[in-house]
Order: sequence, then structure tokens, then C-alpha cells
Amino acid sequence: MDMNAALGTAIGLIMMYLVLSLFCTTVNELIATLLKLRAKSLRSTLAKLIDDEGLRKEFYCHGLIDSAKVATAAGDASSAKTGGATAVENDHPAYLSPRSVAMALLDAAVYRDTGDLDAIPNFENAKAAVLKLPDCNVRDALISCVAQAGGDMIKLRDAVASWFDSSMDRLSGSYKRKIQWISVFVGLTLAALFNADTLQVGAALWNDSSLGAAVGQAATQIVNDKVVIEKGKPVNRKCDSQPDPIACQTANLRQLNDRLRPLPLGWMHRPASLEDWVWKFLGIVATTIALTLGAPFWFDLLTRFVDLRGAKEEEKTA
Repeated sequence: MDMNAALGTAIGLIMMYLVLSLFCTTVNELIATLLKLRAKSLRSTLAKLIDDEGLRKEFYCHGLIDSAKVATAAGDASSAKTGGATAVENDHPAYLSPRSVAMALLDAAVYRDTGDLDAIPNFENAKAAVLKLPDCNVRDALISCVAQAGGDMIKLRDAVASWFDSSMDRLSGSYKRKIQWISVFVGLTLAALFNADTLQVGAALWNDSSLGAAVGQAATQIVNDKVVIEKGKPVNRKCDSQPDPIACQTANLRQLNDRLRPLPLGWMHRPASLEDWVWKFLGIVATTIALTLGAPFWFDLLTRFVDLRGAKEEEKTA
């Protein structure tokens, strides 16, 4: 068995899986942005966490939360004019920091209790406001936070922030399930669109040493390229903080498409028989399954194989 050919084939296939996984993640983020999946998931989660309607209304009217809505609207005048809770329903932010949620929730509870806009929350009035809430889940959670704080307002705020953070992890399962189904669909679509047939690409890499060498160089560049990948995670996640996230994600798609050029992809020839179509289907399904493992997995594996290839080359020159 030719170890160089086997190593080159493995690196080429892993590189294909990595780049297509990054492509898939970018498309997922683009779909999530267009459909506002994160915002809808966060709104649904907050409705479950803050299950007292009056408190939730005051929470959404708080400046920390309303300003996040304005930022989400990105200067849209029509949505900004509506203001308050109604506008948040229309332009719900996709992310809220646990600290901001904690401060806004405690402020909202104090204001609902005192009716004083100038009241500065401290431990005592926050505790009194929490105890006066009607029997609900958020009241129970806040009472637990009060007990943990031991009379310290800063500890109370941190306890509420920690509660929100851990609750989000438990209640965001619906969003993750939606993304998983989207990932499978996008992965299958990309594999079919690019003709990313694991069997065909593997055979091409095995039989063409020059192709394996070219793909190996491209793989080494990807491993060392901090623009496309940082610590195994797609940088396009940073698009969420950009003024125009859709333009950012589109630019990433173009960049990733360039990364695919060394690979033997594309529909140059269609299968000639039913048997060929069956093998083609199996190859594309194999690619789709590989893409579900995600970019971080393939980046780590590619790094190891590139290092192994470099070590073998050093042995030859020694």
C-alpha cells in the first residue's frame, strides 16, 4: 500500500469535508439571519422564563433591552418609532447578555413594585419587589437568587445572570434542533450541487499524485490561515456583530468557494448507467454524513494529518 497516496487521499477528503462544513455553517447562518431564527428562539425562551406578563412587559420597556432592539432594527425608522415592548416583538434582538438581562429584570421588578422611575434598585427594595410578585416560575427563580446573594446586590445581579445563562442552555434546544435539520438539508444540497462525491474524489486523489500534492499544499495553507478559520471555528460567526451580516456572510461564501477550487469537484460527466447513479448517490450521502460532524472536528483532524505529512517529508530530507 502506498502510504503517501493514502495520506494524500485522506488529507484531500478531510479538506473537502472541512471547507464544505464551513460553507454549510455559513449558509446556515445566512438562513438563520434571513428567517430571524435566533431572535424568535430568544423571544420564545424569554416568554417561558419570565412567565409573569406584567413583569415581562416592564422588562422589554427597560432601556437596556429597548436599546438592543434599536440596534437590531439597524436604524430602521419605522420600527424604531414604535418603541417599547411592541417594537421588541417586531425587532427582537438575537442576543442579550446575561448581565443586561439581570439588571433589566431587577429594575423592572422594582419599578413594578414602587412605580418610581427614579428608584435605584438595592438589595432591600429588589427583595421586596421579588416577594410581591405573583406565584410564578420567575418569582421562584428570583427568590432563589435572593437567597444566594446574602444581602449583596452585586451577588444578586450575578446570580440572576447565571440563572438566565443556564436557563438559556436548557431551553434553546428547539433552535438547535432547527439548525440541525437545516444543516442536514444544506449539507445534502451542497454535496449534490458541487458533486462532492466521496468515492469519486477519493479515487481521483489516489490515482493522481500531482493532484494530491496540490490539495496538500492548499490544506496546509488552510491550517495556517487565521482569516478563514480560528481555532477550528468558522469566523463567519463574527458576522452577527457586523452592520450588514448578510453581506458579510455572502463574502465568506465567495471566499470559501475559492478554497474549493483545488478539489476535483463539479458535474463534468454525468453517470452513464443506473449502477453509476447508485454509486454516485452513495458517495454524496457519505459526504453529507461527514458534514454533520462539523468544521471544528474536520479542522482538528486536518491539522493532525498535515503535521503527519510534514513529519514524513522531513524524514525523507533528513
